Amino acid sequence: MKPSGIRKFFDLVAQMPDAISLGVGEPDFVTPWHIRDAGIYSLEKGHTYYTSNSGLANLREEICNYLDRRFNLKYNYRRKVIYEAFNQMGLKCFEPLGAFYVFPSIKSTGMDSNTFCETLLKEQKVAVVPGDAFGQSGEGYVRCSYAYSIEAINRALDRIDKFVYSHR
Repeated sequence: MKPSGIRKFFDLVAQMPDAISLGVGEPDFVTPWHIRDAGIYSLEKGHTYYTSNSGLANLREEICNYLDRRFNLKYNYRRKVIYEAFNQMGLKCFEPLGAFYVFPSIKSTGMDSNTFCETLLKEQKVAVVPGDAFGQSGEGYVRCSYAYSIEAINRALDRIDKFVYSHR
């Protein structure tokens, strides 16, 4: 089986331990046991069903509020920081409302998404996911997670800004 575009790219990232990854998103806390227990209980009782891709709005909002209160995780703040930074760099993107990812357009750089990601990784040690890993319509975009610490996000944004500036 051919590896996915995401897997192929993260195999490259794994060889660079000092790279900052904005690829998949890793929470900076351990899921509390009572949450894990509730999930296991729901699965065992068959209390599962599908929602839209964006999930339940009230649940998303309460999860963000809980994380803000409990762990001082400001996902709304992180979303605003990364969204505004990419737009200021000239990498236009829409503000996400239901995920922990932004998809800035890299078309203004003249690079395809794979070239952009591989060159960014090599030159600035920042990992983002090529948009074409999500199909043809993803070409010209990259996916960046903001489910990382604000410090890592800001360091990565500084490096991406230098990269974009040097390639214009």
